[in-house]
Amino acid sequence: MINIDLALKTILAQINPLRSEITPASSTMLGTCIAEDIYADIASPPFDKSIVDGFALRISDIEKNNWELPLGCEIPANSNGPIELPVETTAEIMTGAPIPYGADAVIAKEQCNHLGLRIQFQRLTCKKGMNILPMGKEYQQGELLLKAGTKITPQRAGILAACGKTSVMAQPAPRVTIISTGTELVEANMRPKGGQIRNSNGPMLVALSGVSGALPKYLGIAGDCKKNLHSLLSEAESSDAIIFCGGVSAGKYDLIPEILKESGAKILIHKINLKPGKPFLFAISAKGKPIFGLPGNPCSVFVCFHLFVVPALAALKGETNIAPKILALPIADSFHHESDRDTCFPAKIFIDQFQAKVKPGTWFGSADLKGLSECNALLLCKEGVTNHKAGDMIQVLITEPDFFKLTSL
Repeated sequence: MINIDLALKTILAQINPLRSEITPASSTMLGTCIAEDIYADIASPPFDKSIVDGFALRISDIEKNNWELPLGCEIPANSNGPIELPVETTAEIMTGAPIPYGADAVIAKEQCNHLGLRIQFQRLTCKKGMNILPMGKEYQQGELLLKAGTKITPQRAGILAACGKTSVMAQPAPRVTIISTGTELVEANMRPKGGQIRNSNGPMLVALSGVSGALPKYLGIAGDCKKNLHSLLSEAESSDAIIFCGGVSAGKYDLIPEILKESGAKILIHKINLKPGKPFLFAISAKGKPIFGLPGNPCSVFVCFHLFVVPALAALKGETNIAPKILALPIADSFHHESDRDTCFPAKIFIDQFQAKVKPGTWFGSADLKGLSECNALLLCKEGVTNHKAGDMIQVLITEPDFFKLTSL
């Protein structure tokens, strides 16, 4: 059996980003990656502008005129460009309006008094450039703002708009086909009878794929029928990635390895040093599509998806930061664990007195979906004995990205 790191390296070596395409720069591209460098077409701000409501002036004028000047004009924030400020006058200016030529400071409205058509200024330390945002302070014309491979967030969508980009080259969201196996399965709208169980893995994989930025397509339950499996595999090859759930272990009816070989796929990984998730399988189809064979227990599905499928989807999307989101956090309680394999133990990250901590979940094994549902992370424990006292640092894989907005700096 290979280890987790080698398995991930093997998978990513087979993944190439999808062909980029012109995409409207709108909310529909959130979570996708741009495939071109974005440069500023103009400086920002494009002129010196006021950052307060107040009065623009020359510092030498107020010092010369005993901190009192006549009101010469009003400058609103509008489409007009900068005007000339007459000597020894002040201009009432609004936030965001262009600084008039000749002015070198803005004094906030709260520090001024109106005396008819004259403005009296409080005597204060007044420096050149006060309350003025200089032209190009945010960025200069021609400056690189977003690199190819950057994931689009709401604030980066704002950058695209600020650069006048109404469309952009971007990687499309990967299309992922999901197939459940197991004759014992019935869908959620059916009441199980006899030895049947409801199919929780299919809907969970659809949801996991969706929050990972993919477009999932669920083909239903194939059962343990070779004809059905071949038919659904053939249909799935029109997608960018294929996920089988179940049928990859060593049982008589675990047909996925056999089906893949018969279809011309090349199996690169089968069984890894992992708990839960030992039977995990990875293959490349005859048409070059990545195929993930996930074990049938729900916790195994969840763990293998986060360890292997999420980075693969990120690579398909052209992301540059595709490694699993792992960090070290202090463990809240003492923790002892023994296993003959590397283990991903469900856990919960929480905030305690402004500090993030982690505590192990209540979990009895790979079939415990309820215990897993109460967690938002996985503790990464090496094979053998794991002993931690409260406060010790432990490696944690985040499974709910919204808990920590992690990006590469």
